[in-house]
Amino acid sequence: TDCTMGCLCSNSASPNHGSGLNDIPRANLLKDAHMSDLASTLSGSDGERTGPSGDSFPTWVKDEDAKQCFSCDSTFNLLTERKHHCRRCRNIFCGNCTSQNSTILLFSISDEVRVCLQCFKEIPQENFYIEKQRPLLHKGESFKKSIRYGFSTKVVKLRLMANEITLVYDDQSRTKPTEIDLSSITKVGIDSLTGFELTTEERVFHFEADCKATQKAWVESLSAVIQRSKQPSLKVKVDNERRLKREGGKKVPDIQQRNNFAKKIREQQNSLREKYDRS
Repeated sequence: TDCTMGCLCSNSASPNHGSGLNDIPRANLLKDAHMSDLASTLSGSDGERTGPSGDSFPTWVKDEDAKQCFSCDSTFNLLTERKHHCRRCRNIFCGNCTSQNSTILLFSISDEVRVCLQCFKEIPQENFYIEKQRPLLHKGESFKKSIRYGFSTKVVKLRLMANEITLVYDDQSRTKPTEIDLSSITKVGIDSLTGFELTTEERVFHFEADCKATQKAWVESLSAVIQRSKQPSLKVKVDNERRLKREGGKKVPDIQQRNNFAKKIREQQNSLREKYDRS
């Protein structure tokens, strides 16, 4: 359901107020294993809410608190500029600034819903990490490691812990696996035909994958999770943007420039979908 002036999605009487769940057919809610947990989480009070991934939801901006579009500062009215919520950052925008739709896997929203242009730009990489890269890291992989100057090898296991800030390295030579804090990793790089290495502040870990595809997937996935670990959560990012907006305001390009920007992002999104299909 689209938001309007006095938008439906900001109706606090709804049990899924602000979640974007009202955009999703009930059948699709039931088919996702995580969605019942999500709906249960969202049905509480206005305290801090989290999705299945543990990411905090930004606060849902109340309809009466927005007089202008959060992006272009257009003044809302009943006839030409109506209010629309972005289902990811949960700010209120005009129709032109929320002209795109996307899934939001961060919050287990698997149907396309209305999002702002900035979120539309950020979602493809976020969705790719959640759908492809994070499961690979959590599942873990067994790699070969050369020992005794390369004359023999042994199997080591690498996986990402559920907290998403720690890697577990098990070389089976110790009673307890080694934990590697993502913040201590200074470099991830390819060091041989199918090998790669993790460089930390204290040592270098070498891994030999079974093929180049596994090598590439792990280097890219490790780089992605390290980058994400250094960034603020979505809630913190949105809160900071709102604070900056209150303090000084910000302008965005005109409608034609925004539409060109949206077209460019859509092309990037289609390219990423093709990458999904090939993998």
